[in-house]
Amino acid sequence: MRLSEISIRRPVFAWMLMTSLMFFGGIAYLRLGVSQLPDVTFPVLTVVVTWPGADPTVLEHEVVDPLEEVLISVHGIKNVESTLRQGVARIKLEFYMDRDMDAALQEAYAKIQSVKLPTDADRPRIYKINQDENPILWLSLAWDRPYKDLIRYVDLNVRDKFLLIPGVGDIQLGGWADRNLRVWVDREKLNRWQLSILDIQNTLASQHVQVPSGYLEGSENEYSVRFMGEARSPQELAQIPITVRGDISTLPVTGVGGGVVWSAPLHIGDVAQVEDGLMDMRRLSRRDGKQALSLGIQKLRGYNEIEVAHRVRQVVQELNKTLPPGMDIKISYDASRFTELAVRETEFTVVLSGIITAVVCLLFLASINSTLNVIFAIPTSILGTFLVIYFMGFTLNYFTLLALSLAMGIVVDDAIMVLENIVRHFHMGKNSTQAALDGTGQIRFAAMATTLSIVAVFAPVLFVGGVIGRFLFQFGITICSAILLSLLEALTFTPMRCAQFLRHAPDGAFAKRVHGLFDRFAQAYARLLQPCLKHPWLIITSSGILFLFSLTLFPKLHTELAPTQDVGMILLRVHTPVGSSLQYTAQKIKALEDFLRAQPYVDKVLTAVGGYYGGETNEANMFITLVPREKRTVTQTEAMERIRTEVKKDKELRVLAIDLSQAALSTKHGANLELSLQGSDYEVLRHKSQEIMRRMEQTGLFVDMDTDFRYGVSEVHLIPDREKANLSNVSMLSIAQTVGSAIGGMRQGQYTHEQDIRRYDVRLRLVPSQWSHPEDVVRLNVWSAYAGEPIPLQKLAHIELARGLVTVTRENRRRAITLYANVKPGVSQGKAMDRALHICQEVLPAGYQVRPTGISQTTQESFAAFPMTLGLGFVVAYMVLAAQFNSFLHPVTIFVALPFSLTGSLLALYLTGHSLNLYSGIGMILLMGIAKKNSILLVDFFNTSRAQGFSLEQAILQGARVRLRPILMTSLATVAGAIPPALGLGPGAEVRVPLAVVVIGGVSVATFFTLFVVPCVYRVLVRWERRPPGISPIEETPEALEHEDFAASSEGWD
Repeated sequence: MRLSEISIRRPVFAWMLMTSLMFFGGIAYLRLGVSQLPDVTFPVLTVVVTWPGADPTVLEHEVVDPLEEVLISVHGIKNVESTLRQGVARIKLEFYMDRDMDAALQEAYAKIQSVKLPTDADRPRIYKINQDENPILWLSLAWDRPYKDLIRYVDLNVRDKFLLIPGVGDIQLGGWADRNLRVWVDREKLNRWQLSILDIQNTLASQHVQVPSGYLEGSENEYSVRFMGEARSPQELAQIPITVRGDISTLPVTGVGGGVVWSAPLHIGDVAQVEDGLMDMRRLSRRDGKQALSLGIQKLRGYNEIEVAHRVRQVVQELNKTLPPGMDIKISYDASRFTELAVRETEFTVVLSGIITAVVCLLFLASINSTLNVIFAIPTSILGTFLVIYFMGFTLNYFTLLALSLAMGIVVDDAIMVLENIVRHFHMGKNSTQAALDGTGQIRFAAMATTLSIVAVFAPVLFVGGVIGRFLFQFGITICSAILLSLLEALTFTPMRCAQFLRHAPDGAFAKRVHGLFDRFAQAYARLLQPCLKHPWLIITSSGILFLFSLTLFPKLHTELAPTQDVGMILLRVHTPVGSSLQYTAQKIKALEDFLRAQPYVDKVLTAVGGYYGGETNEANMFITLVPREKRTVTQTEAMERIRTEVKKDKELRVLAIDLSQAALSTKHGANLELSLQGSDYEVLRHKSQEIMRRMEQTGLFVDMDTDFRYGVSEVHLIPDREKANLSNVSMLSIAQTVGSAIGGMRQGQYTHEQDIRRYDVRLRLVPSQWSHPEDVVRLNVWSAYAGEPIPLQKLAHIELARGLVTVTRENRRRAITLYANVKPGVSQGKAMDRALHICQEVLPAGYQVRPTGISQTTQESFAAFPMTLGLGFVVAYMVLAAQFNSFLHPVTIFVALPFSLTGSLLALYLTGHSLNLYSGIGMILLMGIAKKNSILLVDFFNTSRAQGFSLEQAILQGARVRLRPILMTSLATVAGAIPPALGLGPGAEVRVPLAVVVIGGVSVATFFTLFVVPCVYRVLVRWERRPPGISPIEETPEALEHEDFAASSEGWD
């Protein structure tokens, strides 16, 4: 017994099945997460090593090269990229999408532990997060007390509260400096006591210690033994005695007895100032022009962005109630707001699509009861799909919601076909139960064929790799689930409801007009089709020429990864000249801040000078929040152009504007164009990159051009005289350690704060006033065992001023330079990238190569994936249809509609001015499935009519007339479902419109050509196929056609 027969004969079972789908689907909807894009986990690990004072070249040789040597062998690794800056090395490990990141983390950690790094370098830290990702929120804190107190308070009372929030992965820090116990050594006092700074270093190493010393085991108790030699406060550390090599007679006298002078011991506090302070300030942050501390909340992959942001906002509200007087915390930047608005707007679009689809069905069916029967497919299919989305671990995002919006017009198609066929059998005089059984049985094959043909199109998505493959996967699973559930609904619930409620009832005036209109339209269509069937090759040839002509629209369309969305936020990355101090950069940025705050379209400005995770003092990140879109007269793109115009007034500023709506699609800088130049000679790369940028600028296609190559920072090179050093018995290591401790601020252990019980570094350094000029380096003393006294370093070495590298970038163990730029507004991103690659190939010598990275790489992968997906979809769909029709030729006839769906989509994009992008490409893949539905309806009826004994021409004419109404209904229902997203209403409309426009244009044009071209192609191809046994042509009679006419009755159903 078939499922449809079970539903008809056991209606309570069918009602319970339908109710359970909707009930549990509703529960699943309430539990679904929300995000702007599918929560795709970029398989990235980041290894960070800090080594204060180490320049990029030293880091490259001593830290990065040995780490890369072991890390590149980690299983599943795709790319290794290292960025080296003063004191910080970051190694980003990118894996293939199918790699288990937990296992990769463990393997990478084990590899790192096997590498021996310099003792002065901090231990490597490995993060299961891409630190290039932009935070979803930026918080800013200000206090009317000293900045040091603000950092201490945040460190003890604020930061951990946000890290404990489920879904928060890490916190980027703007204007932050770690707490340290600073030992500021006075060089003049050292010279007085004939000490070098290494004496203080050795004193701390030997006198400031705390080590476990075993345990004592008695007969009843056991005791652990710990040596408590660490100072517990700055005051205690200042009282640690040091060894004096100078004349003890100059020491302060504490008492005289027996003619002997007793001298008090010399303490660290006598030659240095000890304070509970901060590391050197290399970063600062400002909120609306005033100094503040900023916290960037990064979300862990796999967590709901909206929920994480909501929890953060709750914590902010709670903290503001408990903060000390004069301190406040504000949300200065919130990317989740746009995500929430855009997703909610897309949900509204889904509902509106369902309403418009219902109205279209009502206009065609001219019966409220019939319409209700059809649109029951919408809640059943959509709510059931929420259940699938929930168990697949998807979120409500652009791709899943757009799939549901477009599915609104598709899920009713099967119900329309089944209902129309049941009603037709009912009008033949059968009772409602028999009409439901016969009508469903007759249409079952066509319904299954049309549904499976759509599902087959998305099967190749499983073979598409990368982030685009994951996005397509969620879209495909969602729409296929909705369509398969609509098939279940059409073959079970629809016939069940027809068997229960289908009744003879006279049509009203409106229904009679609708039926009369379709009768006349069907007759006109049949009259037009007859001459076409007499000259099939003329129709086929002319249609083919029109299709080929439409392909000329391809080069005229702009191509890009995704349309720029007006998210109401702009991220600027600004650079001042290489070598600029923190204060100079802050001064330059202040003028830009003042300009932005004076603009009516700007709401908030949050600035972080010095970057994050070891950024340079000549760079700044500016997070600009615009006023709501309805309250400003300029778009985000126009605002960005005005800002660029202002920046150009200062020749020392370079700016890169990040499109935050696309930043999540890559793991790099976020620019529209990113190219990695690789080669053996770094100097050649430097010159060639400058030439490439110059030639790109001449094209007028790009803005915000820059590279990550930074050269020209001032360096002081200390050149030792080895012979003099050897004669004085001074080693190179001793000189290096002396300079490193005095200038570099070396870490000399840790101490535990007596109040907050936390461990902080102890750092030794000269007082700031004694290391502000290059000559201060050689004014240090180094101990000479030969002379028995300190020797001025200027006797053993001299200084040279030079220019060095600020940043070194490596890719797969080779030095590289990344060139990045934004495409000028109004310029095709694809054409601009092709032009840039062409320039690179012309400029780079043999042995050097260029590779797209970031968004450029994602764009290439996406446009490479679509042809493969379309091709594989074509093959899979052909195999499915060939198996269903048991014919090699009928699928060819069905596929005739596909080229015209492409024609319609290209024409729609061209006329509306939209680009060919990720979303419009998904629309074309979808068209591969839905454009075949009408052809399947026709070919199936043609075959059925021929099997009943009709001649070829009779079968074609009759099938075309009978199937005209369901074809128009299903096509217009699909178009109706796509109208709301095509209207471009609300946040996120920029990505919804291209997909909807493609579907509307493709379905409309394909439907028109299907009605005329498919019958002609069928007439031609069927002659090549052997006639099935038992079929012989019969004469066409009016009675035969009337018997099968779909609109013979004017009665409805109640």
